[in-house]
Amino acid sequence: MTALETLAARIGRHGTIYGAGTASALVFGLVQVAVLTRLLDLAEFGQLAILLVFSGLLTIVYNLGTLQGSLSRVFGSTGGGDDEGADLPLEEGARRLARDKRHALGTGIALTALVSGVCTLGLALAAPTVADLLLHDRSATGAVVWAAVAGALGAIWRLVSNVLRMERRPGSFAVVNTTRPVLVVAAVIPLVAAGGGVAAAMAGVAAGTALSLGVGLVATRRSYSFAFSSEEARAILSRGWNYVPIVLGLWVINNADLLLLSAYAPDPDVGLYRVASRVAAVMSYAVSAFMMAWGPLSRTPLYAAVEKERGWASAGSSMATYFTLGVVGMVLALAIGADVLVRIAPPSYSEAASLIPLIGAGLALGGLVVLVYRVATFAHKRSAFTGLTVVSAIVFLLSALLLIPAWGSSGAALSVIIGHAAGLAGMLLLSQRGTSPLPLEYRRIALGTAAAGACFLVAKLAAAALPKAAFGEDVAAFLAFPVLLVVLGVIPRKDLRSLHAAGRFLVPVRTEQRELAARLMRLSPERYTVLRLVTHDRHSLDEVTEMTGTPKEAVLSRFMAALRELAGLEPSSEADPRVADYLLSPQPVAERDQLARRLWSGGADPLELDALTLTFDRLRRIRRSAWNGAPGRSRTREAARA
Repeated sequence: MTALETLAARIGRHGTIYGAGTASALVFGLVQVAVLTRLLDLAEFGQLAILLVFSGLLTIVYNLGTLQGSLSRVFGSTGGGDDEGADLPLEEGARRLARDKRHALGTGIALTALVSGVCTLGLALAAPTVADLLLHDRSATGAVVWAAVAGALGAIWRLVSNVLRMERRPGSFAVVNTTRPVLVVAAVIPLVAAGGGVAAAMAGVAAGTALSLGVGLVATRRSYSFAFSSEEARAILSRGWNYVPIVLGLWVINNADLLLLSAYAPDPDVGLYRVASRVAAVMSYAVSAFMMAWGPLSRTPLYAAVEKERGWASAGSSMATYFTLGVVGMVLALAIGADVLVRIAPPSYSEAASLIPLIGAGLALGGLVVLVYRVATFAHKRSAFTGLTVVSAIVFLLSALLLIPAWGSSGAALSVIIGHAAGLAGMLLLSQRGTSPLPLEYRRIALGTAAAGACFLVAKLAAAALPKAAFGEDVAAFLAFPVLLVVLGVIPRKDLRSLHAAGRFLVPVRTEQRELAARLMRLSPERYTVLRLVTHDRHSLDEVTEMTGTPKEAVLSRFMAALRELAGLEPSSEADPRVADYLLSPQPVAERDQLARRLWSGGADPLELDALTLTFDRLRRIRRSAWNGAPGRSRTREAARA
């Protein structure tokens, strides 16, 4: 496989795991919608929708300066394609990071908790006024207070869960990310069913978030220490404030549509829009899974290998093309299946079906803006992204103020599309004017979009002619989309082989573990023994030297030779001693990433380094039975002395 195919497969695998975790939020969110739309009337559900958006806004506000600042200070990146040290000399990039990463992260968590607590207290004191502004009901103070508490807890949970993502622990991230929607649904439904109404629903959200925060703190306990440093707090806020316009601008475009709609439309219409938004959120979760996988991987040797192999102009163009075709296919699925998807709610919500593809298209365009930002290359890129995000938010607000009074819910959805389209146009223009224009394949993208439009049109015409077979016709129309892409040449036949090669590596890890175990049995006794002592038993090279009576140079040579044999690489390299130091380093992920960058900057092959890292990580996770199953391997010390 090429480096790009390997990166695509790795993003696909991590994205699938992230997607599984975030999909649980979607699934349980839809369960919550299905139940609450039956327990609450349309007006109450509309009020709940407003409070949930308000709580989400508070989470964003409480995280301003602390979330991105903490991640940047600890990891040198926020995971959004903004590795600040990538273009700096190695030592200068390292100096921008905190010396004590655990101490810095503990400070970030404490700072977030402090900001959230103070702001929540202030909102609790002003709850009657806030309730009047949001819900036109001063008696809804309890619901507002619970929304503020949920927002505060959500801010801390958001920081903690992102640590797992930045440490490239997708499995742990998926587990922690799943606990929140599960616990929220488990708390909300009984409270509302008991007659608690909107306030009880928000109390359930706060309770579920608090419990999931506890799970997240346990999962990341080795990544932070309980400490607070005023110096680190200032450094975190200094780094974080640069992201404030981006965060607020994106939040406005992606969430303020419902709040603006509530100012012009009655609560039942807001409830319909909320249902459509929750169904269309499948687009948001899919895009987020892709971006969450991509961001942390951009700091790995594999990313450097892709740049060395093809350059990011060519590689970025391929990724942008296939990402665009993917989201076009998802919009098609939402458009064709809207009438079926909306049935999660009672029949009174059926009018929400027409909004689902519009909202999905807006979310897709937002993903495209971020994608172009990541793959494009031009001067002052982050400053440009910041400015374009603010411009997009302004365009959205102006569009919403014009379209919502005239077209209601449809105007709100169209405003999001217009806002993101403005940002996308600006990003593409700057990219093409840069020193390395992004060679986007507009013809393929246009043909793919036209193919999706044709499939949608055929589905609707067939449904009108044969309404009883509408479901089968919808499925057939959607399945025709990838076939058309191949027939029209949108997906070249040569790319099918690459897609298949990358897809093969999306197999479950158990299959890989079985293959790795089989290769372990073919190692020589000397290599096997050293490898087991180092990877499975977690001994240092010095300890293995003492245990086996073998010179340290021989231990290191056998360890690296075994690892290279399992990874399918050449037997040795001059960089092996430094690679071993990197692989066996007990330092946090952020420090190890700096070591890896030094290696490939110093001449080590980044693709080889990635293969060795991946093999080493898999060996550490492999089952004990795989080690014990190798015949004649039990007397490890004797074999090492042979």
